[in-house]
Amino acid sequence: MKKLLLIFILTFIVFAGYSQNEQQDLSKDYYLQKSKNKHTTAWVLLGAEAAVVMVGSLIAIEEFSDTDWFFEDSSKIDTGFTLVAVGAASSLASIPFFISAGKNSRKASSISMESQRYIIPGEDFTGIQPALSFKIEF
Repeated sequence: MKKLLLIFILTFIVFAGYSQNEQQDLSKDYYLQKSKNKHTTAWVLLGAEAAVVMVGSLIAIEEFSDTDWFFEDSSKIDTGFTLVAVGAASSLASIPFFISAGKNSRKASSISMESQRYIIPGEDFTGIQPALSFKIEF
């Protein structure tokens, strides 16, 4: 029984080990679109940060303008500072999106389709053929 169970488990491990994942389209357009989406997300997060920090600052400043704010309920001040903190977190969250967008745009620029000239030795014949070029940086 133990041998049968072991064979059964090993069979499913082998099948799971040889399963194939879908290949992604690694073309220049794919990386450009991915870079554009990440840039858009980063700018939206940064714009939301600016708006939330502005609103939080206005709420806190309005409450600070009262002369006896220290002795009253400071819930508006807490709300203002909370909004400023959320805006700062949103600003920090946009940084990885900008970095990822830059990496994807560099990948897109390293893959290009161009026409390459070739010469047949011993003859005066030149032709043009399509070529896919990769730029590898170390």
